[in-house]
Amino acid sequence: MEKFGRSQPVKRVEDLRFLTGHGRFIDDIAPAGAGHVYFLRSSIAHGVISALHVDDARAAPGVRLVLTAAEVLAAGVKMGMKGDRVANIDGTKGHAPERPVIARSHVRFVGEVVAMVVADSMAQAKDAAE
Repeated sequence: MEKFGRSQPVKRVEDLRFLTGHGRFIDDIAPAGAGHVYFLRSSIAHGVISALHVDDARAAPGVRLVLTAAEVLAAGVKMGMKGDRVANIDGTKGHAPERPVIARSHVRFVGEVVAMVVADSMAQAKDAAE
């Protein structure tokens, strides 16, 4: 049997500290005044976004920012995520579907981000998203 090779177990070094409550998470070390982000996600697998009413969320206590695809595009940010395109048998590149960071006109899968809410606390961000 090889020392470093296929099917060898990997010794985990972080388990003990997390299981005993001594682990550090990013929420434990957030700087003072940091905002908390909640992503509102689609609950359906495929659907058309006819309208997003975010005025109430923007007016909610502690909310600093609410972003939808419209605001991101208005700011000049490109929405698509990069992805590799596989070459076809004839040498041409394969289809490159749009993979937006925030859903624009329709949702494609359960859990796709529809809006982003930034607030003073996670509870305030979740409340505003609801």
